[in-house]
Amino acid sequence: MKSFLAEVVAKNNVAAGFSVSGKIRAGFKVMTKRASENAKAVEIYRKVQEGKMSFQQAANEIKQKAGIDNPFYPRNTAYFHAHPWDMESGKIASDKLLELYGEKREGDTEPRLYRFPVVFPDVGRNGIDTILGSGLAVRGNTGITNYRSQYAEDGTRNCVYLPPVVPNADAKRKQFARREFIIRGVCKTEECTEFAIGACRFAGTLRFYIPGMSGGGVFSLETGSTLAASEIYLRLASILQECGRLPNFAPDGSPVFFITKAKKPRVYYDENGVQKKGDQWVVALEMDIDLAKVRLQQERKQLSLAASAPAKQGVAIPSSWRQSDSDGSYGYGEEVYEAQSPAFLLDAPEVGEVMEQAQTVMSDIDRLHERVDVYGIRRRVDEWAALRHGQDWMQSPEKIKLVCDSFLQIESKFGAHSAQYLDLQIQLLNNGISYQDVTLPYIKKKFGGLGIGENLHIILSHIDELLEKGVDSAISVMKSEVA
Repeated sequence: MKSFLAEVVAKNNVAAGFSVSGKIRAGFKVMTKRASENAKAVEIYRKVQEGKMSFQQAANEIKQKAGIDNPFYPRNTAYFHAHPWDMESGKIASDKLLELYGEKREGDTEPRLYRFPVVFPDVGRNGIDTILGSGLAVRGNTGITNYRSQYAEDGTRNCVYLPPVVPNADAKRKQFARREFIIRGVCKTEECTEFAIGACRFAGTLRFYIPGMSGGGVFSLETGSTLAASEIYLRLASILQECGRLPNFAPDGSPVFFITKAKKPRVYYDENGVQKKGDQWVVALEMDIDLAKVRLQQERKQLSLAASAPAKQGVAIPSSWRQSDSDGSYGYGEEVYEAQSPAFLLDAPEVGEVMEQAQTVMSDIDRLHERVDVYGIRRRVDEWAALRHGQDWMQSPEKIKLVCDSFLQIESKFGAHSAQYLDLQIQLLNNGISYQDVTLPYIKKKFGGLGIGENLHIILSHIDELLEKGVDSAISVMKSEVA
């Protein structure tokens, strides 16, 4: 079973040598029933809560003093955790992080880290995998060899492990020569014992800087959700493709990217290692950026560059194409050089207008097809556009622009889930059900909203079930629920 990230990360799965100033934890650990009934274990756990000891140190000490193995199990929380032992500067750093971005929500007795801004390292066009590494691995003191996934040059995902350190018979100490990973075989989760018992699990590690936090390295955050990591990867890749780089700051200096949590249906393991399914808080990436505006800005810059180029064979770009880069969006503020149009064009503005309109139409069509072909959904977009704007929408420049701009907005919000959002719209349009007045309020009431689209497949299935009893019945159910 290959995840999305397994396909796109391939052999570049290892971090690109970032030093780490601290770790942000997505979850917490609590005591098992057996450990919580032991006074010595409780006393040691209190040191963890006070930030004096890590969970690993506490687990080792509890094992020595109380004879209890595995005294903790993970607990899902709505907020993040910054422990002093995970920080380069210890408690000073963890306290400062909460001071900067901590907030008290209903029921909190102290500030919690629910949401914080992040700045990503400059990784170039093909470097998302260097700031979001991922893989399967056996982690911690499990009593099992620490196997992990690693990609070969041909993209094959192998299971590898480090051989044990062998003492040198001629010396009184171990020889710490560099050890190379040994290939155990091809990593096939469907045939893997460690994966089946839950010892080998997925983890995606996101690397970033946090505004206001000093240190010589990045901060890291690990998530065990393949879907969450894939969603973040797709969002960053989409932004990188549009902008050529990750625009960490808006023109006013405010951060573009924020790390937070969203509640999603997930498979998880309880205290006894039993697999269960239910809503869990998972890591999510929020972006305060308008992709449609970014693309408009880039097209303006391209036209500006074209306008500044020397005219060929006496033909110049119409003056109406030359626009300044001054609307305050996510552009790079390059200077615009005006080029003089030939006299015959100045005397015949209608010629320039026709050329401009033709170029705009082609630009809208091209950029629409460029984006929808990424997901292989051109036919789906055509169907959606025809239902909204009529079968002849391709004959109207105004309608083409509307379809293009609408899809770019959909993609900027839903990313890889854009196809499912279109399916929902097509489903509603075909049945004459209002999205804004009927369906959206119902979705907000029953599902908490669309979010970033990860629950769209559940919503689609549910709407299908409602429609089985007829359109009028479905509308009645949705209106009654909202009322």
